[in-house]
Amino acid sequence: MNTKRFDTRETNANDYFKNIVFEQAKEIAYELLVQPVVPRSYQRRHGQHILDPEEFFRDQGFLPFLCELKANADKRLSVFSHSRIQLLTQLRPERITATSCSTAELYKRLKEEFLDRLPQPFQLFGELERWKIECNDLVNKPNYVNLWINDLLNIFDPVLFPNIHFLLVFLGTLPVTTSSAERAFSALKRIKTYCRSTMIEDRLNGLAATFIHKNVEIDAKKILDLFVQKHQRRFDFGL
Repeated sequence: MNTKRFDTRETNANDYFKNIVFEQAKEIAYELLVQPVVPRSYQRRHGQHILDPEEFFRDQGFLPFLCELKANADKRLSVFSHSRIQLLTQLRPERITATSCSTAELYKRLKEEFLDRLPQPFQLFGELERWKIECNDLVNKPNYVNLWINDLLNIFDPVLFPNIHFLLVFLGTLPVTTSSAERAFSALKRIKTYCRSTMIEDRLNGLAATFIHKNVEIDAKKILDLFVQKHQRRFDFGL
């Protein structure tokens, strides 16, 4: 999300909170038979000068939350300003085919940053020209959409583009955030519960991988066939 939207939302916080946030909150409170009021503990601590629930929840809840959200967004998105990430993103099809992208300038910058790591550095310039032609054909397709790095690696041959393949792998493995690792650790407390305290490592790894990678489609029939082949039974269940 663009941080300018946070600045605009913070500038128009009074109108936005009054006309949208607080109105929706009052509707929910009405359905739950709850009356929005200022907590009595706050009134005792700060006196009786703030009795308006809208003013209280705006100043004590909405504005601090908005400032904290903006600070977290700036902190997390600051990694995209890194020079190497900005340089490597120029290899994406929609970026390298732009009129403002110069192959010679891109070659010069990539050579300065990754000369000692490229598998075939002397072929980089010609490879960039071929890559730009291939990306131009790809972008001009009528059904083209922005591709993930993994999709680009699967489409183009690493033998024809060894340096580009290395740079895309480098870009795809850069840790933008630690949210994936944090979600993996959070999943463990839901997998290895008290009732599963004697679970062995292989089963734990399998359950964790299945839980974390929920978007991977699994064919249940293949799993059953594999299970039947590994564990012979006396009865034939027709699997």
